[in-house]
Amino acid sequence: MKRIALIFIGATLVLLLGLLLLLGTSAYWLPWAAPRLLGIAEIEVDSASRGEKGDLVLRGIHYQNPSMEVGLAELRTPMPLPWLWHGLRRRPEKAGEIRLEDLSVQLWESPPAEKSDDPAPGPEAVFHNVHKGLELAERWLPPVWLEKFTLSIQEESEPFIVSATSFRGGVFELSTAPRGDLPDLQLHAELPANRQWNLKTEVDDWNLTLQADFEANSENPQLKGKIVREKGEGAFLVEWKSEKWLPTTTALNVESLEIPKGIEALPPDLDPLIIESLQLDWDGSGYDLKTSMRAGVAKEKLTVDLSLEGDLKQLELQTFQVNGSWVHLNLGEPARVNLETLQSEAPFEFVASADLSGQNYYPATGKILGSLEANFVPGGNSPLHFSMGGEDLAADGHLLGSVDVVGSLEFPVVRIESLRATLPKGSMAEIMGTANLEEKVLSFEANANLQADDLEALAGIETGIEGPVRFEGEVAGPWTQLQHEGTLQVGQFTQPSLKPLDLSVDWEGVGADRIIAHLKVAAEDEDVELLTAWERTGQVLSGQLHTLTWRQKRETFLELQNPAEIRLDLGKVDQLPWKGLEVGQILLSGEERKLGLLWHPPMKGTVEISGLYASDLSGWLSPETVLPVVSVDTVSLQVEEFEPVLVGSAVVKAGWRDNPQSSLVSARLQARLDKSGINLEELDASYGNTPLVEGKLTVPIVLNPWALTHPEPSAEDDRSAEDSSAARDGSKKSEPFLRVLSSGEMSGSIAGKWSPELQELIQEWGGPRLEGGEIELKVAGSVEKPQVHLSLDLDSIDLEKEWVGDDFPQVRKLGLELVINEEKILLNQGVLELRDSGIGINAELPFPVVLEELQKEENLDALKILSSTRADVKLKNWDASVWKDRLPILFRPQGKITGTVGIDPGLKMRGEVDITGFAIRPTLYSSPVDDIHATLEFEGRQVVLKDAGASFGGGGVTTSGTVHFDEWMDPWFEFKISGENVPVARTTDMIIRTDLDLTLAQQKDERTPLLKGDLNLRNSTFLINIDPFSPNIESGPGNSPPYFSVDADPFSKWRLNLTIEGQDFLRVRSSIFSTELSAALRLTRTLGDPLLLGSVRATSGSVRFPGISMRIESFEAFITPDEPNLLQLEADAVGQNRRYVVGMNVSGSSDSPQIQFTSTPTLSNAQIVRLLATGSLDGGGAGAIGLYLGQVLLGPGSGEDTLADRFSVEIGQEVTENGRSTVDVTYRINDLWSIEGEYDRYDTYNLNLVRILLER
Repeated sequence: MKRIALIFIGATLVLLLGLLLLLGTSAYWLPWAAPRLLGIAEIEVDSASRGEKGDLVLRGIHYQNPSMEVGLAELRTPMPLPWLWHGLRRRPEKAGEIRLEDLSVQLWESPPAEKSDDPAPGPEAVFHNVHKGLELAERWLPPVWLEKFTLSIQEESEPFIVSATSFRGGVFELSTAPRGDLPDLQLHAELPANRQWNLKTEVDDWNLTLQADFEANSENPQLKGKIVREKGEGAFLVEWKSEKWLPTTTALNVESLEIPKGIEALPPDLDPLIIESLQLDWDGSGYDLKTSMRAGVAKEKLTVDLSLEGDLKQLELQTFQVNGSWVHLNLGEPARVNLETLQSEAPFEFVASADLSGQNYYPATGKILGSLEANFVPGGNSPLHFSMGGEDLAADGHLLGSVDVVGSLEFPVVRIESLRATLPKGSMAEIMGTANLEEKVLSFEANANLQADDLEALAGIETGIEGPVRFEGEVAGPWTQLQHEGTLQVGQFTQPSLKPLDLSVDWEGVGADRIIAHLKVAAEDEDVELLTAWERTGQVLSGQLHTLTWRQKRETFLELQNPAEIRLDLGKVDQLPWKGLEVGQILLSGEERKLGLLWHPPMKGTVEISGLYASDLSGWLSPETVLPVVSVDTVSLQVEEFEPVLVGSAVVKAGWRDNPQSSLVSARLQARLDKSGINLEELDASYGNTPLVEGKLTVPIVLNPWALTHPEPSAEDDRSAEDSSAARDGSKKSEPFLRVLSSGEMSGSIAGKWSPELQELIQEWGGPRLEGGEIELKVAGSVEKPQVHLSLDLDSIDLEKEWVGDDFPQVRKLGLELVINEEKILLNQGVLELRDSGIGINAELPFPVVLEELQKEENLDALKILSSTRADVKLKNWDASVWKDRLPILFRPQGKITGTVGIDPGLKMRGEVDITGFAIRPTLYSSPVDDIHATLEFEGRQVVLKDAGASFGGGGVTTSGTVHFDEWMDPWFEFKISGENVPVARTTDMIIRTDLDLTLAQQKDERTPLLKGDLNLRNSTFLINIDPFSPNIESGPGNSPPYFSVDADPFSKWRLNLTIEGQDFLRVRSSIFSTELSAALRLTRTLGDPLLLGSVRATSGSVRFPGISMRIESFEAFITPDEPNLLQLEADAVGQNRRYVVGMNVSGSSDSPQIQFTSTPTLSNAQIVRLLATGSLDGGGAGAIGLYLGQVLLGPGSGEDTLADRFSVEIGQEVTENGRSTVDVTYRINDLWSIEGEYDRYDTYNLNLVRILLER
């Protein structure tokens, strides 16, 4: 027995030593063995190794079974020996860390698990095991880190991703990535063994925090916490018994909690949803829920109130109300649902109402009432029946009548049993049918009988329909390819000038891709009938005209001879008609008449019209409509080639007269277009027997229609000879629509002459009245060597008043002679005379320079042409009185401009223009300006202003200067402006005069002008009416110094450097105030942003109050660089009577002035005010006030110091022994001497001569 024990002990020691040996050497054999051991469990490992820290590293771990697939990029774990060693010492963190990277789990659909008969463990058992597990983790589990965990579920398109998670020291932390409309969240959980757990979840994007305490280590587990947002919060409590998972107590209370935006389960236009209150209580057997919510839906504020109660077997919805400002939905009676069968005991009935006058989406009124009835069916659809009706409905001020709808929704089928609308005048429309929302299939029928009065009421305008409008139609099939057919009939459609029309349309089609229509329009004995079919394939719309017939009195007038096809490319609509449109041969013909069209670019195009008259339309027109007499004998337009240039011909022979009594205007035109140009072979127009214009003309101009929609020339462009080299080298340039062939020949002439018959025709067309004249154009040669002569001569022109107004002067003569040859362009005898004023023009331009510029591809260089021009313009007695009603309103209708201006090659000017006798009317703020005169001398590249000036109410201004056009587009200039005693501002109570010495200049290297110089203010007056005791004393202007700016360009950028000075320049006078002001100011920066610095000051003056006259010792209003937008004030004044000396100090700013009074001897503020107002402190002072009023009302308005100003009277300062008021009279001889007389308190009279020795 002893031997057996020794053997067992030895074997155990050997086993332990072997186990220790295995653990000690695991770092060497485990990386090799781990993949093989895991392979037994069908776990694949790509590689295994020993890490740099001695840990085990497994990479590419993969496991899969029928219900899931698991992948792990990398696993790092401590080796067994250090893990065991530190676990025994209860320091598992010393062993290292367990790290997992990129763990992914894919869950597949799997068969349901078999139900077990074993009862599920209760909360006490589960939480006990969890605490035991936490105890083991505290001892044995090192820190665990997981970087990225992805969970994918087969039924869901978007995976759930955990960015990072960890468990260490009993603390679990987790961060998720955003998923759908759910933002990322952070979870922090403290999970100590056998103690209370603390959890905290934060969602930063929602500004949401959830905190909870979980007491799991007790017989009655409890979860208690709160939900907090920036707006609103809630609290919850859940308690369990140890043996059951069903809570014994649950409570949730929420107040003013705003639901975060962007949750997909909520409507996107819900903004915001706020739970005003929510209370949920569960006592273990039953629950009670009450909630009130409000939300904004499409700018409508809605409130929802809901209450329900029940248990695990039955739920009762007691109240459900949705209320808005104009819409309401209420549950009719409480409804119960059996939770075991999920079936309602009775239908849910809701009552809905709406008052359209309360909504602001559309101008509509009326009331809508309805009911909804819903049944809950377990395992199937819950049918919803609805019935709604509206009465007294109106939209946009038009009465609509009533609407009734009855239907049902049994998802996915919506059935409209009847939707009927009745309008006030008897119109009716009805729709019925079904729609499958899942299969997206419709089947509806509609019919309507609409009366004309109802249509006009709905449209708000006259529709022109007098008879009824009938409609019948059907739609069926899938939404994307709806098959539709119907009939529309319109009776008695009337329009001005037309006879009543009957319209009808029958159609059938599939969606918008295919339609066949039969249209008919009839008017008494006329009718037009059309059968057409259209089909759309992608961007191409193809149509066919099967029949088109125009009948008169049942006889065919025009009929389509053969079906015609039309093709329109909707992707090239912007290139019509040259691209994207093809019209097959359309030929309408009748007895001796024809109308034809063919349009097939780039191959061919024709228009043929013959034998048609305006009277052919009379059957469609009302008897009152008078058509001009138009006959189209022949119109033939033939296009033979569309590219590279338009080739074809045109023949037109037609006539017309405005009314049967007027003479016939007949015209004949025959022209040919080809690659050599336009050949107008015949042009002849006459009025009766009088020729109007006749001639023929050939010009080397070709038309490129592709240029209108195609910026590059076509590849087949066969250019003319002069452009062939460019074509050979492959260069492509943008082509103009009209291209001049420089070597092409031109010839011909067109002439017209004034005649009484021509004047009669022009006036019939509403044109001007012409007297005497002719026009003639002759051309020959080529573009490079032209011979052109154009002459125009009119004796007078009276333009229509509606064109130019009543005041436009009569044009007495208009003459022009233009000659063009290969060397020059000559404008001779250009004359325009208006009344007694006239302008004559002669000019000469070098033709090669003009031709070169016209042939350039880029923009025309007009300055280059002007640089080669010689011209003279002569102004003859150009009198402003001729344009009196078109002058600026401030200008008087007087003044003349005469002179001659010429220009020579090199843009060198010459000549002289005199401006005399202009004048400007006076305004509320300025004096009249008379005798405005100036002389402009043009010398080469300079314009010199001489002898310029004007007179201003007693003053005058003179100006001189020069504008230099060395760089024609960038001139520079300098002007001197001087004046004496100029009234720059003048009103009824103010005049400001100044001497001017200014310079306005922009030097050659400067971009903006500079206005600089001196303003010497002088001889100015300001009369002001001030009531010092007014209760409504207001501050000055609301803006800030310098109280002006100029926003208009380019003046706003003009620079300023002005010195503004004046010594005692402004006399300020009022009945109680007088002084003289001096200024020292400087105005700089720009007119748009001026800066005014400096001061306005006074060193003398007076302020007269009823009780005391005060002498101004100093006054200054100033603006400093530190505060350029603030006018600051500083002033002192002092006054005295026999007993008191009163001082006044003004400080602060013009926006907020501060006034402070002081006195010697010292008086309170109330006493000082009484003293200033009455001259007395104890009830007297009536005499002083009377004297003050006399000075104010009867004294001189100029405010000069008068005899009355030297007297001061004080009455009632004391009471004499006989009960009378004392009287003190002072006459101020000068500032030092005065005479004082008094009737004192002892009833005696005294007379004193007083000299001031010391002055405050």
